[in-house]
Amino acid sequence: DASTRSSAASVWGSYEGAVSRAPTASEVSWNGTQWVGVAGGETDRVKQEAGAGVASGLGHGVPGAASPVAGEVSGPVNAQALLECHYSVNGAFLRGESALLRNVDRIRHLPCVMVQGQLDFVCPMRTALDLKSTWPEAELRLVPGAGHSMYEPGITHELVSAVEQMETLF
Repeated sequence: DASTRSSAASVWGSYEGAVSRAPTASEVSWNGTQWVGVAGGETDRVKQEAGAGVASGLGHGVPGAASPVAGEVSGPVNAQALLECHYSVNGAFLRGESALLRNVDRIRHLPCVMVQGQLDFVCPMRTALDLKSTWPEAELRLVPGAGHSMYEPGITHELVSAVEQMETLF
């Protein structure tokens, strides 16, 4: 039903926003054993906004807006949540674990620029490094201090640069 879908999309949006961008020093600290959240940091803000019906950080870091009805989530939030759920449930539309790595010869002839945030917790850097080792012709751009969100300045810069590079090839 719409209420359940809206509630689930709101929770998903909050989680997605929290993990898609790299944390700042004011949001996390190292206690000698593990990274821990700092009170008043981004994690607290995301929790507060989610509780108020605001879908924060939707679509990999795009700032959301409060719904006119408390607790409801706007159409784009539901759409993004459904899209990612469908993608995940279908195994990224790949045939089994490591399908891309096993079949890279089918696309090796295509130009490729991979942009990878150093602090991407959604798609860890190991995956990009594995693909690069299997596809040495591809270009890998590692972005220091960036997470997963295409809206982080370093990621945005590299994505635009990659598109401009591709324009010169075609």
